[in-house]
Amino acid sequence: MSQTRARKAACLNDLRRRILTQALEPGAYLDETQLADQYGMSRPPLREVLRQLAGEGYVDLREGRGAQVAAMTHKT
Repeated sequence: MSQTRARKAACLNDLRRRILTQALEPGAYLDETQLADQYGMSRPPLREVLRQLAGEGYVDLREGRGAQVAAMTHKT
């Protein structure tokens, strides 16, 4: 597994955990630059992670406004 792929997997799992435990609260905006620095990756792979989280319903992607933690219910 490449280093970039390993970092993306770690980032994906960590962000998912932080959203599920509400360490990142529903409605919170996710700063791409800050997250890229935090996880040691550039912004394009981080955007892939955010798109995957959006596909799973954890994040809402808004054109021109970035990513926001989705509202969670017990069903999700």
